[in-house]
Amino acid sequence: MGAVVKNKFLFIPLSRHWSVFLLLTSGTLYKMPTCPTCAGFTERFTFSSPEKYRDFIRQLIDAVKQGKLLLQHADHPLDEMLTDPWPGGDIISHDFQCMRCGRGFELFVNVWNGRNGWEPAVEAPEPTPLSVFRTGQITVMAAHVMKVKLEELVVSGLVEELPLPEILTSSKRGTERWFRDTMSNVTYRLIEYFGFLDADDIRWEVVPPAEQSGRLQ
Repeated sequence: MGAVVKNKFLFIPLSRHWSVFLLLTSGTLYKMPTCPTCAGFTERFTFSSPEKYRDFIRQLIDAVKQGKLLLQHADHPLDEMLTDPWPGGDIISHDFQCMRCGRGFELFVNVWNGRNGWEPAVEAPEPTPLSVFRTGQITVMAAHVMKVKLEELVVSGLVEELPLPEILTSSKRGTERWFRDTMSNVTYRLIEYFGFLDADDIRWEVVPPAEQSGRLQ
């Protein structure tokens, strides 16, 4: 048996026939029902090397910026996980939540014994009140029906209508209303713009976290 080699993922006995980075657990273990927002993240898997782990970190950074996933907990900022060496700590974990359906996810790595992985929740949560509305462009009739249902949800306490950021209240482009799902804590908006020279734009979408904090981009 060769010398024991320490690296960021594994302690393994090294021989001429062994690769330093081994796949700790093979492939996909299960698939779960998905929603359109988190469909690309619902498989459980592990990483065979730090490079693959960092590639996945880049995907998560993009998903957070696009408002698909919410970073709920981070032992270290995601961008620090792209550096070499990694920040200190034996186990580094990050918790995420789908901005639409509320499903939870965990990313973790033990830098000493090599245990690592991406762990989606085993079961999808029950749909929350606002997640049942399809995001994207909608028709005038669909918007009318949605507004009636939104008023009912606000009265019931399941949904809260939020005040708009000041920069939007003075906009003449159209109307925009924000609603927070009190079960998932995800904020959505209904945008209605009726153009004279251009096409109408009626959309239901998740509000990106940066805009919720007033930092419009």
